[in-house]
Amino acid sequence: PGAKVKELQNAIKKETMLNQIQTRMMLKRIETQKRLIKMLQNTKINAAMRAKLKEQFETVTKDVEKSLKETKERKEQIVKLSEESKIYEAKAKEEAEAAAAAAAAAAAASL
Repeated sequence: PGAKVKELQNAIKKETMLNQIQTRMMLKRIETQKRLIKMLQNTKINAAMRAKLKEQFETVTKDVEKSLKETKERKEQIVKLSEESKIYEAKAKEEAEAAAAAAAAAAAASL
């Protein structure tokens, strides 16, 4: 159980780090969306350029939605790993207590 706890903690760290990176990327995409909206609001842009900007905006919006979904899934995975880790930590604690009790019994028997 001890090794499993460490493995789960490492998986949690990895997922958390990936989530942070994903969130930063998502925030950059949202900034891009804001810039594109400002450009689209500019009345001096011709129709062809406007269509291109709209297409970029839609692409970025899809990326943001995808990132949100992945971030949510990763958070759920982190919760699941945390719960599993708690179970293994409890098992490791029980085993340690049982070993300590056995050692105490052996010490008492040797007296």
